[in-house]
Amino acid sequence: MGSSSFKPNSGVAQGSIISPYLFDIYIEDLFLELSARKKLIPMENVLAYADDVLILCTGYRTLKDTIETIES
Repeated sequence: MGSSSFKPNSGVAQGSIISPYLFDIYIEDLFLELSARKKLIPMENVLAYADDVLILCTGYRTLKDTIETIES
């Protein structure tokens, strides 16, 4: 573009109608890891809406294991 420059957009714009769907695709593996493989959190204790997630833990050990799983 000659001497002109531009900054390309990266990611998905906040408030985009596709954002919640992409987040659901992205976060699905974590939910499966927490519920099925690790048996840490039953799916009834995972509440998600758009790009917000609430995970209910029943004790300190479960909370610690959940945080470690999320970090990894």
